[in-house]
Amino acid sequence: MTGIIRFFASVLLVGMLMGCATQPEWLVRKRLYPEWEVSNRSVNQYSFDWSLHGDPDIAPLQVFSTGNEIWLQFEPDASIPAIFAVQQGAEKPLPYYRNDPYVVIKGNWAELSLRAGNRLVRARHWQENNIR
Repeated sequence: MTGIIRFFASVLLVGMLMGCATQPEWLVRKRLYPEWEVSNRSVNQYSFDWSLHGDPDIAPLQVFSTGNEIWLQFEPDASIPAIFAVQQGAEKPLPYYRNDPYVVIKGNWAELSLRAGNRLVRARHWQENNIR
């Protein structure tokens, strides 16, 4: 009888330890990107009013944004260019998070500059362009 109890206890313990070894994807992301916060999104919050100008070899397929994030979609296995926010003519490098097939940037930037060597792409939010 004691052997059976030990067996079931060890099976239960192994099962519990295996459950601890797997973590939800959002927790793994939070550990890898501690500055990142998961935000609530709904369909009506997305803006596709972005224009792209520049070298098509490094340009994303599409750009869209929410109030606090910008999403860029690149070709599968494409090299991601350096991404900068453009403010008053100055460029500020931006960190990003990969959520394949997208690159996600925190913030509400009106203009981005994407650079790879001497190649350049500008992404501008259409509504912001009409204000200037």
